[in-house]
Parts: sequence; structure tokens; C-alpha cells
Amino acid sequence: GINAEYGVFFVTCTFNPPQKMFLKILHKTVTKKTLKPQIFHRGLWGFGKKKEPQTRTITRFTPEPRENTKFKKTLPPSYPPLTKNFSPIAEVEVDRQNEVKTNQTLPPKTTISKLDNGLKISSFSAWSSCSCVGVFVRCGSRDEPIDKPGLSKLLERLAFKSTDSRSTADMVLQLETYGAHISTSSSREVMIYSSELLHDYVPMAVELISDTIQNPQFTEAEIAETIESLSIEYEDQQTQPEVFLPEYLHHVAYPTSSFGNPLLPEPHLLQNITRNDLIKFMNSRYDARNMVLAGTGIEHSTLHSLGSKHLSSIPNRNPNPVVVDAPIYVGGELKIPSKTIKEMGPRPEGEPPVKDFIVLGFETTGYRHADFFSFAVLHTLLGGGNSFSAGGPGKGMYSRLYAKLLNRHDWLDSAEAFYYSYMDTGLFGVSASSLQSLEQIDQVCSVVCQELCNVAKKISDIELIRARNQLKSSIFMNLETRSIIFDDVGRQVLLYEMRYEADEICNAIDAVTIDDLKRVVRDMLQKVPSLVVYAPRDVLDQFPKFDVVTSFLNSVGQTGK
Repeated sequence: GINAEYGVFFVTCTFNPPQKMFLKILHKTVTKKTLKPQIFHRGLWGFGKKKEPQTRTITRFTPEPRENTKFKKTLPPSYPPLTKNFSPIAEVEVDRQNEVKTNQTLPPKTTISKLDNGLKISSFSAWSSCSCVGVFVRCGSRDEPIDKPGLSKLLERLAFKSTDSRSTADMVLQLETYGAHISTSSSREVMIYSSELLHDYVPMAVELISDTIQNPQFTEAEIAETIESLSIEYEDQQTQPEVFLPEYLHHVAYPTSSFGNPLLPEPHLLQNITRNDLIKFMNSRYDARNMVLAGTGIEHSTLHSLGSKHLSSIPNRNPNPVVVDAPIYVGGELKIPSKTIKEMGPRPEGEPPVKDFIVLGFETTGYRHADFFSFAVLHTLLGGGNSFSAGGPGKGMYSRLYAKLLNRHDWLDSAEAFYYSYMDTGLFGVSASSLQSLEQIDQVCSVVCQELCNVAKKISDIELIRARNQLKSSIFMNLETRSIIFDDVGRQVLLYEMRYEADEICNAIDAVTIDDLKRVVRDMLQKVPSLVVYAPRDVLDQFPKFDVVTSFLNSVGQTGK
């Protein structure tokens, strides 16, 4: 910074005490520029213009004790006085036992090992003052009995509560004492128990995660309280079509298996779940071979020893690889009537306008298939957004859906591509909406179908290059975030039993061609689509017939014309 009044240039830095090299370089750089360094406080250097021969002078400053009028107590000085021989590059002794000892001139790497019971350990050696650590379980709503939906969501909300050795209060108190941020998430395929905290306290986090996984109490009071909380959340979710329509899409696509069950089922279905159901579900899926202990910002040997100490007792009930039946895709149509503006009555000021929605999806391959990257590039190429986007980098202003649909049809409120990728299947499509007052949802369906067909016919070179570059940029930007790196390390090792580095992924993205995109789109359009429409009943009656939509898309998929 520069202080114009006094002509002073100063540098503020935060560093670890043993890291002397930065201070040495800074000291040499400044003195070569004929500036005279003068230390004001630890970590803060001031440099003034040279007006006299360079002599090292350190001025001791000891502020007078301040009197606190509120408590009538004399407080110590605000700053400790500088010692006579203080030097910012002096050797400082610090206990580095728990710090990551990595050569910071080398790029961080992912290390993978395995315990005797089959549980995998993965770590990313990037140094940080904070660490992320957690357990990934190959378990989700697709593994639930079809008549018992919601088990995964209940397990998510019952995490870090009472165990055989701790009460809920003890668990919360211990987490707050160490400043740990905990989170648990469930999806259709993966459960994640994680904690983010200072890396010195990682052993405590691993112990608590192990305790909540292996020794949960699941008291009747906790289950009842959690079900009540989820019931309130369900009612709130039903007021947000953007949230519940993708769940209905999965139900239409996979109606005969638990894969189509919503992540958060209706409250009356949750009431049927008992403590025995939760324990039986955990015993069937929480197997050592289905688990990964992942961490970032921690030495792999330390993480491996913690896993061996706390997680080696998890049984390996099934020594053979777990075989998961692929869900059967069916497809079809679901029309959900919504309330009209008149039925809703007066709306509070500032409420968003009432909209009609369509969600059109197709079955695709899973993330283990060679076409996974083709669909990822296609998703970026289509892009999309809403009519209120301010533009700018990353807003998708040059994507196909934005340029061809939102910029040309003022009655279209939003149009955005989606891609749900799973182990052995996936859903790709477009969700779109328009204001209910315009009654244009049938036209929305028409232009969305037409644009999907246009992609099967023609894609320009500049569109492909832009989509590939944008996708790679998004990957590298996300990998600058500690929590996303942690999620990537654990999830890839759980699902692939290895981790693909960013440069390998970028090479796969660059290998995608225009012919690849046209081929996957044509193959996709030949299948039965899954269509969900959310609009007033009279509008649904005028909506195009499902057979008409299907035949139009199939004809383009078969001929490419």
C-alpha cells in the first residue's frame, strides 16, 4: 500500500514462522531499490525513501497501559514490545509434527492405499492451514427398498447425533470446541460424512466420523424429530418447481425401481421407517469395500494410520465386488396441474412471477462410458440460463440455448440444459419455463424440441472450441476450492478406484469432435423421452400429445435431417 501523506510504501504479509525464504527475498529486493526498511511490528514492514546513510535502527515502542472504565481493570499493553535483537528472518522454533511436510516446489499428488479390510484411503497432499477429511460410502437412494424410500435422507440427518459413547450434546460440544465445520450429504449413489477444520485437529474429526458411522444410537426421539423436520422441508420444497420437477423426472424415467424414488419422499412414507430399518440398511451397504476415507491438506501416512486406528474394525461382509443392478429406463409423460394466478389470490409484493415449466429428458450413458465426455461438452455447448442474466464471463451468453432461444423469444423465461450422470445410466435434457400469464408453454416445448434436433444436424467449429474451453476452465476454477478438491478425490476413488488428474480430463475433452456430439444426440433422440409438464389444468389439456413429440424427435434421431 502507499500512504500519500507521508510518502511511505508498506508491505503486509502473513506467513508461517519457519518460512524465512520469503522474507529474505523481500529484504534483498527492497534494499536493492534504495529503500530503507524499518520494522513497525511483526509481519508489517515500512519502507521510506532514502534520505540518509542506510543504518539499521529499531525503535522500541511500549504503549502506556490502558484503563478500562467498564470493568475498572488495567489491561496489558496493546502490542508486545520488540526485543532488542528482533529480526523478521530469525529462526523460530515451532512444533511442526502435524503439519504437511511436502516439497512445495512439486505439484501436489493424490496417494491411494488400502486397509486390510478393503477400505480405501485417498489423500491430496496440497498444503493448507485447514484440512478436509471425511468418509465416502457407495450407498444412496437407489439401494433403498422400493417400499421404504427416504432411508438415505434420514441417515444424512441423523449423522453426528448420539452414539454409544457420546450424547448429542457431547458431540456438538466437541465439534464446536475445535471449530470443526461438519456436513453430511446423500444422493442416489453416494453418502458423504465430512469435516473441515485446522489440520492439527484431524485425528479428532476422524474419530467422530468413525463413531457416528459405526455406533449410532438412533433413538426414537431423534428419529421422530428428524422426520418432523423433513416433513417441513418437504412442504417448502413443493413450492419450488425448480427443485421438485427433477425428482418427478427421475420417477417418470425409472418408475419400476428405487432409482426413481425421490431423495425426499412424502412425509407419510417417512413415518413408516423404524430404527430397525435404518440399522438393517446400514448393515447391508456400509461395507468396508464400499468406503473411502479421503483427506486434503494432510500427510497420507498420518491419514492411513488414523484410518487403521478407527475404521479397521468395519467388517468386510462381502469379499466379492458389489454388483448393482442397472435401473430399467422406461420414459413417458407426467402432467402436474398447478394453481392458476386467480386460485393463488393476492401475492405478497416482491414475490417472483408465476411460471409454467417443462422438463424434457433422455436416457444416456453413465460416467464409466466412453461417451461421458461427449455429453459433458454437449451440456456446456447447449448451456442456457434465464432472461434476467446480466451476461459476462461464465453466464452462458454465447451458448446455443441462450443465443437461439432466449434471445429470440421474449415469452421464454428460462431454458437450461441439464446432465445427471450415474454409474450405469444418465439423464440429459433441457428444462424451460415461461410466465403463466402468457400461456405459451406449448410453444416452449416446440422450440426446445426443435433446437435439440438442430444440434443433431449442425454444430459449428467455433461452438465446439468454445464449449471445450469453457468446460476446461470450469474444471480448473473449481479445483481451486478446497472442498471441491476433497469431494473430487473421495468420489473418484470410490467410483473409479483411482483419480484422473485434471490434465487427463482435459485431454479427453479435447478429443471430443463434432461427429461425436452429433452421434450421441441422434442416439439420444431415438429413445423414448421423459417429459414432465407443470402448468394449470386447462393449459395441460391443450399441450401437444406425447406421441406427437416422440415421433418428431425419433424421426430426426433416425435420419439426422
